[in-house]
Amino acid sequence: MYFDTSSLLKLFVDETHTEETRNWARAADAIALSRVTLPEASSAIGRRHRTGGLTLSSARRLVSEIAAFWRAAIVLELDEVHAADLAFEHGLRGFDAVQLAAALTARDNAGVETLAFASFDLSLNRAARAEGLTVLEPLD
Repeated sequence: MYFDTSSLLKLFVDETHTEETRNWARAADAIALSRVTLPEASSAIGRRHRTGGLTLSSARRLVSEIAAFWRAAIVLELDEVHAADLAFEHGLRGFDAVQLAAALTARDNAGVETLAFASFDLSLNRAARAEGLTVLEPLD
């Protein structure tokens, strides 16, 4: 199973669809993440702290928990050329294309036809479906 940053954050921060996302993670044989997911997640947590949504101690704790999770996951290297092609082909933002390239690498490395892909970004999900990934959808 592949988690982009939006899905990874839901494992640690209570928001809409957190419980479903945690259930997906519990059901997964393994979780793959892109090399860029950790800095993206840290950036999002820092932004929440700076806008008053988290105390400094809570933000630091979350970053530490996410880093520990990231170290235990399958972390995929950046394939810049593939990400660039995907960005152009699907009209994706740069890091969304990096996330999709990493998910496709995970699928290819696992030797499976389909790979469960978790994201809460509609454009990224549309591109993932077009590339043959199985996009997990919340029930509501």
